[in-house]
Amino acid sequence: MAFPRNLLNDKEELVLDLRPHWFFLAKPVVCFVGSLILTILSLVVWDPSGTVGDVVSILCAVLVLGTLLFLVWEYLVWTSTMFVLTSDRIVSRRGVLTKSGVEIPLERINTVFFQQGVFERIIGSGDLAIESAGERGTETFNDVRKPSVVQKEIYVQMEA
Repeated sequence: MAFPRNLLNDKEELVLDLRPHWFFLAKPVVCFVGSLILTILSLVVWDPSGTVGDVVSILCAVLVLGTLLFLVWEYLVWTSTMFVLTSDRIVSRRGVLTKSGVEIPLERINTVFFQQGVFERIIGSGDLAIESAGERGTETFNDVRKPSVVQKEIYVQMEA
């Protein structure tokens, strides 16, 4: 879901509209695929007929359903999380059932810094922290795509 244009102020331009990095979904995908593999292996090893087979089949069904629900939930969280840079501010919104958000005017930003581990550098993900003159001090945004590029673009917009 893209950032709604009607939430932009007059003469404000949308610069970046980002979701968390795709790696955000890796854990639920691995869990779901793992549960499918485990289910297939257990059905091959145990005869589905009989008491043990029935118990194993029920446990496998619960496992697959649980990991599928986990995957769907995390996908909904991913689609409802946004990091937006405009010509005037940074906007972050998140939440599926309950919503939360923060807006930081560019003129109140003191410092922008990012952190990437080795693996995060390989996949192009990282955490971005923005220190502002607001009452909350520092806001951290996790799983940002190409955080060094985003940091640079924030500084470009601050100079404009």
